[in-house]
Amino acid sequence: MTRSVKFVLLGAVLLCAATFVSAQQEESLGDAAKRITAKQPPPPPNQKVYTNDDLQFHTVAATTTTTTSDTGDDANKPKTTTKKGPAPKTEDELKKEKNDQWAQKFKDAHKQIDDLTREVDVLTREQKLRDATFYADAGNRLRNQTQYGIDSEKYKNDIADKQKQLDDARQKLEDLREEARKDGASDTVQ
Repeated sequence: MTRSVKFVLLGAVLLCAATFVSAQQEESLGDAAKRITAKQPPPPPNQKVYTNDDLQFHTVAATTTTTTSDTGDDANKPKTTTKKGPAPKTEDELKKEKNDQWAQKFKDAHKQIDDLTREVDVLTREQKLRDATFYADAGNRLRNQTQYGIDSEKYKNDIADKQKQLDDARQKLEDLREEARKDGASDTVQ
């Protein structure tokens, strides 16, 4: 073999080796941890093992509890473990949470008012359209005068009911504003 062929073969072998090594190194740290934990023997049946999959991911504060173990010589010895619970919230977090709650209440109240306003407008337009149609046709006025009066009264009652609901919703919004002011909510949430 010539010298250049040897270098080409050596280069090809090194390239294959580098590709093989880099392929093995592409395994992520999480995959490697799962592979290792899968090889470990299972814990004894009377012991609970907590993994990251069992825990929630949020800020936690450590608290200490004491339990007793039921195995071997340690049956009567207390065993101290650390349980994690939610961390106490800061004053800013509490204020933001309270403002978010008030903002949602105001959003719901405004949506209810908008819906009722739309319904009152639709009922009013329908009544005006019915009136225009009824009075435009003289024959229809003569034939259906009684039915028109009944229907007209029904529409007027529906409009009055919706208007009362709208007024009640507006009063509830005002009461909600007063309650939020007393609770110390930000003025921007209204």
